[in-house]
Amino acid sequence: MKDLETEDFETVKISSDDNIIVKVPVNVVHAFKNDTDQPMVMLAVSSREYNPDDDDTYPMVILQ
Repeated sequence: MKDLETEDFETVKISSDDNIIVKVPVNVVHAFKNDTDQPMVMLAVSSREYNPDDDDTYPMVILQ
């Protein structure tokens, strides 16, 4: 995750043994990467309904 205001960068590593919630704040660019050969299942929940006319998605490369 990268904060667009402060430029702070944080990596959160999660394993299949973890049972956690990762909350992504406003103005934080985020990406997910599966480092294993096993399938990854992710559940994403939003605080508002998707509106294609008011898209808040902006492409930015933060994974290497």
